Amino acid sequence: LTQHAGDEATLLTEWLATRRGGPVSLLVPSRGEKRKLVSLVAENAAQGLSMSRIRRQSGQGTLEIAMMEIQEALSLPRLPSRVECYDISNISGTHAVGSMVVFQAGTPSKQHYRRFKSKTVGGPNDFAMMQEVVSRKYKRALDEGTSLPDLILIDGGKGQLSAAKSALDSLGLGYIPIIGLAKRLEEVFKPGISQAQSIAKTSPGLFLLSL
Repeated sequence: LTQHAGDEATLLTEWLATRRGGPVSLLVPSRGEKRKLVSLVAENAAQGLSMSRIRRQSGQGTLEIAMMEIQEALSLPRLPSRVECYDISNISGTHAVGSMVVFQAGTPSKQHYRRFKSKTVGGPNDFAMMQEVVSRKYKRALDEGTSLPDLILIDGGKGQLSAAKSALDSLGLGYIPIIGLAKRLEEVFKPGISQAQSIAKTSPGLFLLSL
């Protein structure tokens, strides 16, 4: 299964068949579970490439350097060892799904990844869905007494950030640092501040946030 057929599909198929010792078919799925699988593999590969880029830039101790840079740039009270990141996607423009990915000490903690289906939001409404997801996640954390993150990252601009901050405030968790990342321009926003935070475009810290 692959994202694109490419110009050398026949050659690639023959080479794979040689390696396998049997026939191989090269497929480009357009929908369904096979398409989801290909997208997941591509996402994991992109994350791995980004992590390698960070390590090459700064050598040993890269991740700690990146986290220290984030802490300084955002005036965080402590090193962001655990970062929980949220994104909202709309399937076919109607079904909203929230995703949470977790970074522990600068590396993905995939066993803590979560997906949230909308329970209260009807139709595509990223702001309302973001508020619902954040509220549900941290209400459960309070109820179960589980640990809270050092930093919450919202994939989106000021609107998504404001919705998530409102959810935290309603739970009495407004003290948890939270930022929004508008990926199109790689701009980082903090609640209540209209201007983007000053983080160098080539910094390891911004690379880590952009993963």
